[in-house]
Amino acid sequence: MTAEFERLAYLDRLTGLPNRRYLERNQLERPDLAAGNTRNALLAIDLDGFKPVNDTYGHATGDRVLTLIARRIASVVDQRGLLSRVGGDEFVAIVPMTAKQDRAAIAALGEEIRAALEQPIELDGNRIPVGCSIGIALVPDDARTLSGAMVMADAALYAAKRNGRNLVVDGVPPLASEALGEEEPSHWAALELNHRW
Repeated sequence: MTAEFERLAYLDRLTGLPNRRYLERNQLERPDLAAGNTRNALLAIDLDGFKPVNDTYGHATGDRVLTLIARRIASVVDQRGLLSRVGGDEFVAIVPMTAKQDRAAIAALGEEIRAALEQPIELDGNRIPVGCSIGIALVPDDARTLSGAMVMADAALYAAKRNGRNLVVDGVPPLASEALGEEEPSHWAALELNHRW
């Protein structure tokens, strides 16, 4: 029973995906990454235009739309990595990279996710358009840990939002690099960065 409670504590009840708690406790500070043994990509995914869905159709419909969107994203990430829902309309994908994969391959994955959301959601006779913006960071290229990569990917995500939305941005905006310097970012650094964007 305890194991079942723990399993449920790590699942997002709406989508069935791993939640923020799972991501923080089981992924972001993995020691194998800190040792430089593996390369991973982190994609921060934030929906564009989701608030009007709740405002127009109500939260029950919004929840159904979120569930369908989560399935679309999961069908792209599939066996390549871990997808989690970390907030209302925010998702994170962590993708272990093979020796042959480079930044272009991860950016192409980001474009696959973005393209999967280009078609409106068909629900109860309504066509509901929802897109996404994506920020990408790599471990150890951009940060030593996935926690650090999360801050970098968030900064890239906000750059995508600022530049018109519905974009995949691979690379850390200069302000994020300057704010973080050589040190691994803390939780508070992440909050400060988010407010700057």
